[in-house]
Amino acid sequence: MVIVIIKMNVLPEKCLELKQTLLALIEPIRNVKGCLSHNVFQDIENDNSLSLIGEWESRKDLVGHLQSDTFTLLMGTRYLLSRPLEITISEVSHSSGWEAVEAVRG
Repeated sequence: MVIVIIKMNVLPEKCLELKQTLLALIEPIRNVKGCLSHNVFQDIENDNSLSLIGEWESRKDLVGHLQSDTFTLLMGTRYLLSRPLEITISEVSHSSGWEAVEAVRG
């Protein structure tokens, strides 16, 4: 699995415009082959800080998305930001759930 986190700090006067754009793009991205999930989050301490978190089946699926017109539209929102966006791509070889918490806590 590949996890992509994109952090965006939007100009206050452009926040609504960016949110509307992200809402329009989220469903098409979710329908891309290999997309396991894709969501937008807003920081509860800073309304101008948004994050996109996407989970992909494979690096190949992610590459297809990065080369898509939809991702090009997403990158076009950079002019709405107060500073350059941050992108982190992580390849996950193992994940666990609640059982890991229970194992630690007893």
